Amino acid sequence: MDNCKYEQIKANFSNNLNDLESNLNIYLNQIKNIAGDFGGPSVYFHNRSLQEINIDFLGLTHIEMIYAVLPSWGMHRMGDTSTKIINFDKFLEQIENNREILNELKNKEINEINIEYLSDILVNKLSFSASNSHLVSSSKVLHHIVPNLISPIDKQYSIRFLIQSKNKFLSKTKNGKIKYSVVTYKNEEEFNYSNLFLTGMHDFIKRNKSILNNHLDKEVNLNKNFNSHLTKIFDNLIMIYVKNNGIKEEYGV
Repeated sequence: MDNCKYEQIKANFSNNLNDLESNLNIYLNQIKNIAGDFGGPSVYFHNRSLQEINIDFLGLTHIEMIYAVLPSWGMHRMGDTSTKIINFDKFLEQIENNREILNELKNKEINEINIEYLSDILVNKLSFSASNSHLVSSSKVLHHIVPNLISPIDKQYSIRFLIQSKNKFLSKTKNGKIKYSVVTYKNEEEFNYSNLFLTGMHDFIKRNKSILNNHLDKEVNLNKNFNSHLTKIFDNLIMIYVKNNGIKEEYGV
């Protein structure tokens, strides 16, 4: 990655994190009912996947629940597109091939994990997408296996928050319409992006752990819980931040 480009991305990410943290109470107040923006299978299968962690970790039902949540989060689309998750037998094989690593991660906390090691798993060890890009799909799978360590990562919110300054979230088309700007990156940049994002997320959670803990879901409700872990609260804060600094449109998780 070009050093000048990477330094600018680091600056954008740092500025966005500082701005989010400076207005944290405002954004935390807005995530209380965020599940209502999604609802249905995207919330239900998210919670069922997390529930299975304590019932039968990486048992067949746990893996099936994770597989079910991915299309509801926009990771599998019909027709001629690379936005597809691999068939279930291949999905199961990926889990089985990495079961030892995943069992090792299960009881780790963010202050006990090496970020580069975690990024290597996300980008190089796991492959759940039909495309050659792995960070987004792997992060969503691993969030439902080791939610203490990894938040879901997507291009619309997470990657935008990472690489763009907030005044670049929107762009104007040739006909004058305002919409979200295009977010793209090369597959070979995923490891660096993962390192940067996870480092920022872990540091943010460590600094704000006490206040974030107050906003965790207190009771189990499979149809409403969407602040299930500190990493998911971080993800929800980013979604709200990007929406507040962009246009009000509905997108997938």
